Parts: sequence; structure tokens; C-alpha cells
Amino acid sequence: MTPARGWFYPAMAVVTLATVFAGFAPTFYLRASGAPALPMLTQVHGLVFSAWVLVLLTQVSLVATSRRTLHKRLGVAGGTLAVAMVILGVTVALAQARREVAAGHGDEALSFLIIPLGGMVSFATLVACGLAYRSRTEIHRRLMLLATIAILPAAIGRIPGLEHPAAITLYFLALLAAAPVHDLVSGRRPHPVSLWGGVALLVYELGRFLVSKTAAWRAIADRIV
Repeated sequence: MTPARGWFYPAMAVVTLATVFAGFAPTFYLRASGAPALPMLTQVHGLVFSAWVLVLLTQVSLVATSRRTLHKRLGVAGGTLAVAMVILGVTVALAQARREVAAGHGDEALSFLIIPLGGMVSFATLVACGLAYRSRTEIHRRLMLLATIAILPAAIGRIPGLEHPAAITLYFLALLAAAPVHDLVSGRRPHPVSLWGGVALLVYELGRFLVSKTAAWRAIADRIV
């Protein structure tokens, strides 16, 4: 493995870490001391999701430095963390939607609910596939990277200047394109998991945004809430 190939995934993990920090710094990491306290469940949610990005960075760094035994041991904790993330993600999304509906922002809250719930569906699916292919490194690490990218729109949309859906989509597309482009630059054909997994994730992301605006989804979300 060449140095460029070995450090691509740690570099992508750093990018995801920077994205999460930039998006949630004002409301979580660097929250003003005089601001109202966040609900405890939201704080736990933030810490657990932050831990995932740190675990991703640790895991890909371990592989890059040929410490695969420790990587495998930490993988058990990563799988457990992923389960906790899905449970917390769904719980916090529903709690937030209920608060927004009670505050009189029903249509907006119900439309938005598809974003966190849909993100948990794609994250859980990709992580499950990644764990199933844990013995096949090229597939495994690409699926785990896609799983992490799948939950980044919430952070991207909170970065100052990137609040518009078009900006969020372009940023998201750049993250998805990084692995296939890296393959091409390295003199290889884009790996099918990165290429077609990225295409599927982009279509899914755009699809749920469009569905979120429909009356049919708001009716479904109202029943869920």
C-alpha cells in the first residue's frame, strides 16, 4: 500500500471531524455559557455521535499504521456505538419534532423529520453491510466511510454560508466523490462500492428532500410523532 493510499481514509476522517465541529460548534461544542441548557438526551446524542467520528479516525489510522489487531478489537466497540447512535438518533429526532409541533411549527417539523430518520436508515444499513464485509478491507472501509458521510448533512447545513439546500448538496457530493476521484488519481478504476454506493446515497439524499415537501410525508410523519 502506497503512502497516498494508506492515508486517504485518515484524511477523510479528519474532513468529517472538521465538518461536524464546524456545523455544531455554535450550538454544542462552543455553546455560549449563558445559553439555555440543552436537554440531557440531546447532550448524550451529541457526545455519542462525536465519539463515532473519533472512532472512525482512530480505526482508519490504525489500519494506515498496520495495527490491524487493535483495529479489530476496537471494531466491537464501534459496532456497539453504532447501535446506540441509531437508537439515540431516532429518539432525539422524535423528541425534537414533538417540541416543534407543540410550539406551533408543525408543518416545518414534520417535513424535516425525514432528514434525521432517513439518515439513521442509511447509516444503519451501511454500517451493517460494512460489518458483514469486515474481512474484505477494500469493501469494509468504503462502506464505513459512506455510513459516516450519510449522517453529515445535519452538520453541513449548520455551517455558516452552507445553509442553502444547493450548497449542502454540493458539499455532500464532494465528500461522496472523494473516494472515486482518489481511485482515478491513484491509477485505478473507481471501486464499485465507492462509485455506486455514492450514487445511491446521493439519489437517496435528494429523494428524501423532495419527499419531505409532500403532504403524504407530513401525514406519515404526523402519525409517527
